[in-house]
Amino acid sequence: MLRRLTRPLWLLAAAVFLIEAWLWDRLTDFGHWLRDRLPFEAFKRWVTRQVARTPPWGALLLFAIPVIIVQPLKLLALWLMTHGHLLLGAASFVAVKIVGFGAVAFLFDLTREKLMTFRWFVWVYGKVLWLREAATALIAPYKLALKAQAARIKARALSFLGADSARSSRLARFRARIRGR
Repeated sequence: MLRRLTRPLWLLAAAVFLIEAWLWDRLTDFGHWLRDRLPFEAFKRWVTRQVARTPPWGALLLFAIPVIIVQPLKLLALWLMTHGHLLLGAASFVAVKIVGFGAVAFLFDLTREKLMTFRWFVWVYGKVLWLREAATALIAPYKLALKAQAARIKARALSFLGADSARSSRLARFRARIRGR
């Protein structure tokens, strides 16, 4: 009985974890794309040199910068929501979350080699990678079922809209009825 109750929670946790992992990958790519397009070449070289000269513990401390910047902005977004600006506050919260997540992902990409000098970090990193694989395996059958269902829905929609010649008259009647209004 307990297993039947906890399985949906595990599936939800796995889905959230995979969404976060997907965001991590996309935002790291976006960070590289943005870095490559910023016109401040001297600044980018300076940042790269500073990160390269930073010792491992300093690289770890760099992660405090996004936290110090993002947390007050999240509180401001929550304040907006509690003072009647629900949409603006929610949009701000999501934007700040994405920017902060992207900054951490980009920082991690820059400092990964230095962080891997900590044995505890290597252990935690290995556990996170293992969890990612386990979550992917747990979600895989549901993901396949959703893709199959989406393909069936798409096929039915195309059929209804007249993608095949047998149903094209239905589409013509539907269009005529819409235009007649």
